[in-house]
Amino acid sequence: MDEMPQYVVTNGLRKVLPHWHTGVSFVKGRWLGRTILDVLQTEFRSRNVDFYHNEILKERIQIVRKGLHITGPDLIDLQLENKDVLHLTAHKHEPLVVHQDIIPIIHESDSIVVANKPSSIPVHPTGRYYNNTLTELLKLQLDIPNIYPCHRLDKLTSGVLILGKTSKVAGEIQLQIKNRDVQKQYLARVTGQFPSQPLVCDIPVGNIDTKLGFECGVRDRKPATTEFTQLRYNPTLNESIVLCKPLTGRTHQIRIHLNYLNHPIVNDPLYGPSGSKIRHELMNSDVVTTEQFERLNQENMDRLITLKSTAGACEECGEELFDEPTKEELVLWLHAYKYSFDGQHFETAEPDWCDI
Repeated sequence: MDEMPQYVVTNGLRKVLPHWHTGVSFVKGRWLGRTILDVLQTEFRSRNVDFYHNEILKERIQIVRKGLHITGPDLIDLQLENKDVLHLTAHKHEPLVVHQDIIPIIHESDSIVVANKPSSIPVHPTGRYYNNTLTELLKLQLDIPNIYPCHRLDKLTSGVLILGKTSKVAGEIQLQIKNRDVQKQYLARVTGQFPSQPLVCDIPVGNIDTKLGFECGVRDRKPATTEFTQLRYNPTLNESIVLCKPLTGRTHQIRIHLNYLNHPIVNDPLYGPSGSKIRHELMNSDVVTTEQFERLNQENMDRLITLKSTAGACEECGEELFDEPTKEELVLWLHAYKYSFDGQHFETAEPDWCDI
């Protein structure tokens, strides 16, 4: 049922046209002993249980167990087991990303590719993204069958990204990064006059993902250290360009640390001046309560309703559509500027937004 997707470019954004796609994944440990309906409505909460029930009856959701496809009514009350494989066919509506005719290549050898990742593009297929991801775009651009990220950058973050041409090379570089043998430098545009003297923030970092529910979505805080140096300050804008050197690699580490220092990234949708007050409260709480978690989840749901308010529904599958964002909404003023490891050094030019 998979279709070859096509895309169009409008207002500087790359839009993959809707298409049918079957995703395949092994059943996760936390799913074992549960029904597929229970799993789908708790882990993929953008749809209700009635929707998933109908999709099962249409045989768009299947479980493969020991080579046998279990479909239709037989799947409704089936308890998931180890080694079960989920086949989920859906009409894909990929989010838009900033379009570039060519992904800039900083360096290429027989073993690695170093790209200058644009903002807004996820590194690899995840969630609703597949074709609009860096690995898929590079496979087309470089005409290669596979490419493997050696580290990750947030979807909204731009800059240096190292990828291996084989999984073995990627694994070796990942180990160096894990062992902190890689030196990383980022650029950020932040609010206010950042201190002129270098400083270090070592506040532990935790994250909250409401899509996973309270039990799995609240991550324990882990040690995190970032060094910061002001590069320039514009008193008219009251904004600074800051060089950031993360010594650990926690999710959203730089963004959270800048928020904690009261110099958040100017256009950060999560931790910036217009970001979530509830999320900011939770970042500074020693314990996250279920009540706080549900407040954040409700805030996210309300935002989704707002984004869907005028877009209507897909005529083919009935999915509610999102209003298309502007190019500016998909850019975060955080950039992976320099990466050094194993005697090699890779860097990009400063982004345009550094010119203040």
